[in-house]
Amino acid sequence: MLFAVAKFKRVMALLGVIYLATVGCLYLALADRSDTFIRDGHVIQGTVEAVYYHHPVSTGATRYLTHAEGGNVALISYSYNGVSAKTTSNPYRDAKKYHVGQKVDLVIQAAPNQPHGTIVTVRDHTILGMHVIPWGFLASAVVMAAWFGRDYLTSRRRRRAVSHRRTPSVVEG
Repeated sequence: MLFAVAKFKRVMALLGVIYLATVGCLYLALADRSDTFIRDGHVIQGTVEAVYYHHPVSTGATRYLTHAEGGNVALISYSYNGVSAKTTSNPYRDAKKYHVGQKVDLVIQAAPNQPHGTIVTVRDHTILGMHVIPWGFLASAVVMAAWFGRDYLTSRRRRRAVSHRRTPSVVEG
């Protein structure tokens, strides 16, 4: 029974390390994609027209994972290539983040030959977080692997020492 518990513990530790490494790699890919979008897009300026309260869209069990709980949203108008349009910010909680009349940097990428393929997003200054988060996950995976590896080697040495003590000594006679 003790062997089964130890094996289960090792399997769960391995799954934890794999999970942390996978999430870290996904965040690295997301940070790279975000950098590419900002580098290849055009930075334009928009103006906040209104700020209103945003109600959560989803009411299901996963709403906390998929949508912000609610908060303020800024309605931003902009003009690009002679066409005026509007976009919204992501929901936010800090009431002082945007105010009516504020100039906001937007990043826009227009898809060639697709009028509805234009992507517009508010240029937030959170790119540092996108570069720090993956390294936190990867460092946690390394620390966790080292901790459980040390634990495994210690228990293995302990088992070996106990098995040597139990072996009957040969009595010469």
